[in-house]
Amino acid sequence: MVNVGVRIELIKFYFKLGLLYNAFITVRSVQHAITISQSHLRRILILNWLSSHKDYSDVANVLFCISNELNHSGQLHGYRWMQTKCLANGLKFRQENVRLILSALDPNGCQARKARLNRRAYFAKRLNFIWHIDSYDKLKPYGFCINGCIDGFPRNIVWLYVYHTFSDPIIIGGHL
Repeated sequence: MVNVGVRIELIKFYFKLGLLYNAFITVRSVQHAITISQSHLRRILILNWLSSHKDYSDVANVLFCISNELNHSGQLHGYRWMQTKCLANGLKFRQENVRLILSALDPNGCQARKARLNRRAYFAKRLNFIWHIDSYDKLKPYGFCINGCIDGFPRNIVWLYVYHTFSDPIIIGGHL
């Protein structure tokens, strides 16, 4: 029989490894012949002040990691990819904080990434000048294919039909 102190040390060790609750319980039952419920595991973690939301890395380490990535291969990375790079280096930090650090360290790069997101202006000359035809095939596994047409000037729906196929040009062309 394993005493309580050893059990808590095992829980702390597996918690630091980052195991999910189900994997945690399986490892404990297979490796150490200790069965524990998920609610009891959560209770033990709370009593020992172990929370996945509290163990953030030091800001200085995150700053060093981000500046190192900016000097090498991470010049074009956004904050989501930069957070992934930090996690790969063993640093845990909130995504919002990574975004703020990245915007402070590389303001020109952030502006360049935002500049790529500009939408183009769209103008149609007059009514019935251009029609936009499209198909929605997310419901194809259920036998529904939605085909529609929108007039580009007033942006009104010209037609909208549901068929069993969207790849037959005779059906699509028959609406015109």
